[in-house]
Amino acid sequence: MGRELEIKATQLNDYENRIGKIQDELDLATYKIQDQQKDLTEMKLKADVLVSTNDGLSSEKKHLTIELRETRQLYKTYEQKCSDVLKELHDTSNDF
Repeated sequence: MGRELEIKATQLNDYENRIGKIQDELDLATYKIQDQQKDLTEMKLKADVLVSTNDGLSSEKKHLTIELRETRQLYKTYEQKCSDVLKELHDTSNDF
């Protein structure tokens, strides 16, 4: 009977050691999962910021492109009017 108790005590001790090791591994795995979830959340936030920045820059580019077209059109109109005025001045000078 004493030997059986000794064997059972040894088995119980082995089981407790295994359970302790398994619990440590489980805690480590849980920590890694939480760390990965934190990293994933951080990456999602960065992606959202980058998407917002990209959208803002695309909108600004579109606005600047429109403004550039309008400026080019105004420049062409200005050149044409200057040409007309210079021609008129030249014609008037030739008349006198």
